[in-house]
Amino acid sequence: MEDDGRGIDAEVIKARALEKKLITKEEKEKMGTEEAIRLIFHSGFSTSKEVTDISGRGVGMDVVKTSIEALNGTVEVKSEPGKGSSLF
Repeated sequence: MEDDGRGIDAEVIKARALEKKLITKEEKEKMGTEEAIRLIFHSGFSTSKEVTDISGRGVGMDVVKTSIEALNGTVEVKSEPGKGSSLF
């Protein structure tokens, strides 16, 4: 699955994870881009500041990952800010 949107900004992910106390400040400083992007699979994680009908509830990616793993599959995300993301 691919999109040609804004991509995923790892720094935004890390900041939100720190704010939600999912990681420590030390972990944030050491965390690389790929590790940060994997945080989107954490249950309840969202970078949205407000909840709407289609975003901000923090559900979805954890369910996708769990379902794929139940089929003995894996999920990998590649993203480039400003260019888009791929999920495979």
